[in-house]
Amino acid sequence: MKNKIKIIGIAAATLLTVAPVVTPVALKSPSKALAATYVSEADRTSYFTYNGQRYAGQFNNGNGVEIYTGKITLQALLDKAKALAPFHPGNKDQKMTTTTSELYNQLTSLGISVTKNDSQGEVTIPNKDFNVTLEGTDPIEKLGKSSISIPFHPIERTDSPLISVHYTQNGVEVNNVVQDQTFEVAPNSKFAPTNFVSSDGTRYTFTASESSDNNTSVKVSGDGNEVDTSKSNSHYKVTLSATNRQGKTTKATYTVVVKPEGKYRVYGDNATYIHYYSYNKSNNNMLPAGATISNGTELYIGSKSMILNGTSYIQFSQKSQADVDKSSYYIEMKYLTLNQKVPKVVTKTIMHKALVYDAGGGSKFRKLAAYTKVQVNEEPVIIRGEKYYKVADRPDYLKASNIDGTERTLKHNAYIYATSTRRADRKVLKKGTKITTYGGSYKFKNGKRYYRVEGATKTNKRYVKVANFE
Repeated sequence: MKNKIKIIGIAAATLLTVAPVVTPVALKSPSKALAATYVSEADRTSYFTYNGQRYAGQFNNGNGVEIYTGKITLQALLDKAKALAPFHPGNKDQKMTTTTSELYNQLTSLGISVTKNDSQGEVTIPNKDFNVTLEGTDPIEKLGKSSISIPFHPIERTDSPLISVHYTQNGVEVNNVVQDQTFEVAPNSKFAPTNFVSSDGTRYTFTASESSDNNTSVKVSGDGNEVDTSKSNSHYKVTLSATNRQGKTTKATYTVVVKPEGKYRVYGDNATYIHYYSYNKSNNNMLPAGATISNGTELYIGSKSMILNGTSYIQFSQKSQADVDKSSYYIEMKYLTLNQKVPKVVTKTIMHKALVYDAGGGSKFRKLAAYTKVQVNEEPVIIRGEKYYKVADRPDYLKASNIDGTERTLKHNAYIYATSTRRADRKVLKKGTKITTYGGSYKFKNGKRYYRVEGATKTNKRYVKVANFE
């Protein structure tokens, strides 16, 4: 009987020890922050939430969570971060592990001033964006760490009214201070300076409060009556104004662009190149695409726009209007608002067989013959440190050295040749004379190399030995 009891006890212990393996199941994002401390046993990994959404990594909040510049204790800053992003353990052993001491180390590593390493240490909030990282872990289950990086966007504390813009971007509600953003609206759309819909369907609403630390609403008005959405490719400056009960007035401006139709020529800030970007969805930021477009390039402009870190971006394509919606490339929207310059076109003669290049300096594997007449923009551009001419109304570029040539100095007297055995004339070029040569050198039948020089035409060949130049 005792043996039977012993066997049964061992079996029961075995059943208690060997629990079924349960595969974690991702929870659907709730509409509100979870109230329960623990999730079900089906999902034993810890996580953070923001606005009820489950996150790992940095959450998307437009420019970041606004925080006033000035002083705040380490404990108060940590409490603010924890309230923004609650930690949800998967079991009773999992904990949010970030302490004020760890926060102190984070901030000081960023160069942010903190008076002392304890909960009452005073943090001087700088006038620049910074992140606070929270971590949670499970010391028993060893399931690893979960973390969230919270971006903070410092704003100045002021007694004047605060004018803000409200919108939803990538599924997240964003509230930002109005600071010279640019918005695009569709042609012939309705427009009101404090409430309008952009070309991609996003509604932008502008409001004002008494001050940065008083959310009492005050009236905001705008002077956007001159915005004419019937004029495609046009842009307008809109000024908003709000006055609080203390009689203090704040003015804020933004720009409205009426969506361009067809090709649109864009220009930078007196720059040769315009940088463009690709959107990184996982980190909610723009990454340089590793390439540029030349000043004055014609683009097809899309409807999709985004505001990230205070900068407005718009989707574009160099291929066609139909390709824009599929494009992952963006430029800063300010390039749609700069004065449109019409480049002066001149006719030049190609003096040396010329390869055709793209805007980045890559060969298109096409050539234009010497002595061909070509229309180009008068002002050359610099690509990868070398001067090029843009062919008028085409995305083609030619090296200026094949057109204007390169000035070289003779190191001793030289003759001008028509062929390797026949001189072009009896003229002797004197040592020290500066001569314009075109393109690369040619190797003649005698094995020597020659430059084509100034004065050459299709019927008047003129070459000087390379060895004669410095």
